[in-house]
Amino acid sequence: MKNNMDNFNCLYNGFPKEDIKACLAQKEIERMNKVKQVIVMRKEFLLPDGKTVKVRRGKEIAQGSHGSMAVILNEMRKIPQSLFARFMLWVIGKCGYKTLFFAYKKESFWDIWFNGRFTKVCVYCKDEAELLEIYKKAQDANIPSVLITDAGLTEFNNVPTRTCVGIGPFWATEIDKITGSLPLL
Repeated sequence: MKNNMDNFNCLYNGFPKEDIKACLAQKEIERMNKVKQVIVMRKEFLLPDGKTVKVRRGKEIAQGSHGSMAVILNEMRKIPQSLFARFMLWVIGKCGYKTLFFAYKKESFWDIWFNGRFTKVCVYCKDEAELLEIYKKAQDANIPSVLITDAGLTEFNNVPTRTCVGIGPFWATEIDKITGSLPLL
């Protein structure tokens, strides 16, 4: 029924019958643009000894990847589980396996994220203070987010350093209130 209704809506909105596929593709793009994830990278790295560190592009990509994955994994850890689910996970664990369990509602931002297309954007901020401010705003808005701290073993002279914030997936309009003014990386 939903497909027929989509076809009707496409015809009703002025798409010729032969362009129904184009209309449905447009609807998928609109759905995709509802949810996004933003990775906010820190641009300036000033170490405690006053030295400025220029970070390699590969290191930036790795830190952004950590931010993207850590948000999702952290949310998976928060899910309350029934006694039965805990028992099943215990049984599976006894067999030598580790599990990840994630339940979400249909048409939630998680559903769109896992089962459709989505937007992922990389932006940057100036320094650690701005990075922490952005992270706090995301936390205060109850948007899934994570602050990534590099161990410092390769780039930062053995100084643990906050490198980026992963924000979302979440509704794009809410994330844009926090990161919409930041420049693209």
